[in-house]
Amino acid sequence: MELVIAPTLQAEKNNYFHFAVNAAGVRYSRDMEFDRPVEDWSAAAKPSPTGWQAEMLIPFTSVRGRFEVPYWRGNVGRNRVARPNEPQEVSIWNQCGVTIHNYKKFGFFKFVRAPEPEQEDIEKLLQQLMELQRSSEPEPLLPVPVIPQNDSATTTPSE
Repeated sequence: MELVIAPTLQAEKNNYFHFAVNAAGVRYSRDMEFDRPVEDWSAAAKPSPTGWQAEMLIPFTSVRGRFEVPYWRGNVGRNRVARPNEPQEVSIWNQCGVTIHNYKKFGFFKFVRAPEPEQEDIEKLLQQLMELQRSSEPEPLLPVPVIPQNDSATTTPSE
């Protein structure tokens, strides 16, 4: 899976970031402006019954983006190398020709704010959390009876 992002209003040659992760979880990144790997990001992959899944976590601070703009430019793609009797597969979110790196054809990633939760939604969530916590609490310990020692069974050390 590949992701290219240009955290600006206009995508420009060599002013974007390239991230990739494969099915084995091997990561690749490149800051195209400075021709070096991007620091401080993570990715993971895991197999599924029909293929594999991937996740990427890329902090805003890792890509020097402008946060006041309503959108960034970029693209998402995947490819699978050809196998015996199976052709190569390539899927690209915003069709951009031969390569995902065609910055002139990057799509638009629009930032939206998550809606504020309603008070009753918060109360319902808190109630669910409390019920979950109660159901996962250990059983209370039963008191252990104290058996008094028989005086005849006690011995004192000899001098």
